[in-house]
Amino acid sequence: MTGSNMKRGCRLLYNLTGAFLAALLVFSGCESGSDSGEAKKTSAEKASEEAASAATKSVYYVLNEDTGAELSEKTHDPETVLEHYDNIFVVTNPYGVYIHKDAYKNSDIIGEIPYRGGGNVIEKTTDAAWYCILSGTVKGYVSAGSVETGSLAEEISKEWAGERVRILTDTDVYGNAEQDEVIASASAGEVYDLILETDCYEIRISSDVTGYIPKETAEQGLFLSEAAEKSINPNIICINPLWSNDNLSGEEPIGPDTSKTVEKYGKGSVGVESEAPEYAVNLLVSQAIKEELEACGYKVILTREGNSSGASRAERLNVAEENGAGIILNIACRLPGEDFYGMKVMAATTDNPYISADYVLTTEDLAYRLDMCLDETMGEAEICSLEYTDELPEINYFDRISVFLELGDLSRAEEDRRLNTADYRKLIAVSVRKAFDSYYGVTR
Repeated sequence: MTGSNMKRGCRLLYNLTGAFLAALLVFSGCESGSDSGEAKKTSAEKASEEAASAATKSVYYVLNEDTGAELSEKTHDPETVLEHYDNIFVVTNPYGVYIHKDAYKNSDIIGEIPYRGGGNVIEKTTDAAWYCILSGTVKGYVSAGSVETGSLAEEISKEWAGERVRILTDTDVYGNAEQDEVIASASAGEVYDLILETDCYEIRISSDVTGYIPKETAEQGLFLSEAAEKSINPNIICINPLWSNDNLSGEEPIGPDTSKTVEKYGKGSVGVESEAPEYAVNLLVSQAIKEELEACGYKVILTREGNSSGASRAERLNVAEENGAGIILNIACRLPGEDFYGMKVMAATTDNPYISADYVLTTEDLAYRLDMCLDETMGEAEICSLEYTDELPEINYFDRISVFLELGDLSRAEEDRRLNTADYRKLIAVSVRKAFDSYYGVTR
């Protein structure tokens, strides 16, 4: 656990200059109400001395950028942050960075460091593409392009570090200052935002929960936000057959923090000849893909096993989150009446505002391979196109790799017949498996 795991949260540092403090002190002296000229003189002299001292020492405040709420006063010399790091790095990727178990993109993800967080670099890989790092209690590898090191990192850290505490010995976290109700635990090496220092430390243990720890269990100082443990297996594939037969309605945002909405639930289209509902066709194709992938050694999960779901388009992605999946393949049919035949692969644009830049690139890589393999396997009679969009919640709510495959138009008799044929669904499944083999570098 870490007290600094707000994914996109940032802290801004402000200071009150010595001159401003001097003005406050002088004003305070003038309003003291003393009748003694000597007392006033002494007060003014004292204010002058304190102002001179304040002019050489800044007082910083750590603010929550989202709410503007003041978290804690930062009074340590910014230089002291470097005392806690031997070979410092800072995360410059605005979306944070994942920590991998090994130095390659499809290695298991074991932790996550927020934007403006950091830690120590232990060593570089021989190609300098990855750093082995330690952040909090998490040791692993991060992409070199997502962090800054060296003298620039040292300078940045002086601004980005905040008043925090580092746990020295494992301790209980209490729900009140009296420390009579345990609500969590904290492990040695973890770093938490400091809210208030009294007879104990009040710390932030999540975005909306604070707790209290004994002072002797931690050290106070300027620290960067550090890693939170996370468990994601990029080799687990989640297949999401869209729609269901649930009689639900409503709308939901297309992504986090936006007012733009799309249909929240739905049943999809219906086959013009087969009269098969799209939600059933999507599931049949998804099951065929799952069977093909599992036969070749992949671990696959479905967001629904039957025709009922009960979850919205965005809520379905929780299945992938709960199972630590690294990839989602969304399956749907095209909207009826589009001036286009065949299948369509869709992925996020390079400017997608909802997901990390690193995952935009890897999503594009998988989408390209899927498009190519469908073209090669399905033959010239089946056209496949590749498009980029930021309008799909199935992509925008999953900050990893999410690709959308539209199968065909059920309102067209020929496409309806094909999609309701087991052999054709098997051909789609083989194409998808070949794309994943290419993506993972598997030769069969």
